[in-house]
Amino acid sequence: MTTESFDKMHAAAAHTDNKTPTNLRFNKMPELYRRRRGHRFYPTDAELRRMPKIYAQDDKGDNAVVHAHYFNSGSDWFITEIDPASGEAFGWAIVGGYIFGAELGYTDLVALESASGRWGRLVERDCYWTKKTLGEVKAEQHQRYGLAYEADDEDGLAA
Repeated sequence: MTTESFDKMHAAAAHTDNKTPTNLRFNKMPELYRRRRGHRFYPTDAELRRMPKIYAQDDKGDNAVVHAHYFNSGSDWFITEIDPASGEAFGWAIVGGYIFGAELGYTDLVALESASGRWGRLVERDCYWTKKTLGEVKAEQHQRYGLAYEADDEDGLAA
């Protein structure tokens, strides 16, 4: 597939009217590696309806709920909010296994779907993920790396 045909395919798939759940961008976007991955990459319509939109959990800090988890070769993306129309998600990421560089930020799920890590491993969606707070996720991940984690205050917000 040429770059031009790839761009045309993505441009055509991105055109939606967003009037009904079946017109959400993720359902129109091609999952380029779904067969190789063996499962759906994007959230289902039902999952998207339950996930907060971008900025909806802005003031919650560590009490924000993580609704999805993606991973690959030592990298993890914990998604707290999503914009189905653009494919943009917000959450906490540990890239390359470097917990000290973990940060909150935006992730383009459309780009992440076709990204690969070491040895060509695709980014996977954790199909068995259960919702938990960002504070719980941070504590688990810090423990995984042998580190202690404490929220900044009782609300989980930075002082």
